[in-house]
Amino acid sequence: MRRVIHATVKRITADLHERFAFNTAISGLMEMTNAIYAYRDKVKAEERDASALVLAEAIHKAVLIIAPFCPHLAEELWAQMGHTRSIHLESWPAYDEEVARAETVEIVVQIHGRVRDRMEVPAGISAAEMEQMALASEKVRALVAGKQIVKVVPVPGKLVNIVVKG
Repeated sequence: MRRVIHATVKRITADLHERFAFNTAISGLMEMTNAIYAYRDKVKAEERDASALVLAEAIHKAVLIIAPFCPHLAEELWAQMGHTRSIHLESWPAYDEEVARAETVEIVVQIHGRVRDRMEVPAGISAAEMEQMALASEKVRALVAGKQIVKVVPVPGKLVNIVVKG
């Protein structure tokens, strides 16, 4: 959960401050909210104390993130959390690069642009390695059996698209 929190803050920071991509920033916040609910529901009773700190960090950062989009709602939530100073006087939430770094990422394998498989691969894997792993997948081998592979287009960290003939 902490990785999700820090990765989301990193992504939203880049979306807002570097690319002005408000729609993807809101999408990232929605994904983090879903992860918070999933984490809360998954935590066992004996882990409640440790998870409460992680959930508090997640909610704290989520409220700070929504402030530019929903200023009045964020201000109200901030006050309900016990803060007396305006949320708009607070700093943008920080993230820890080390915590945000994922060890694996999910990539999509497409054939003619249609999703045919999903794979967990090590983060930072090269395009050539992604291509090899995609072509080695049992699902992909079954779908391209007897067909000529015309082109393979790997997009590092995201997807591998395979074009076949026949």
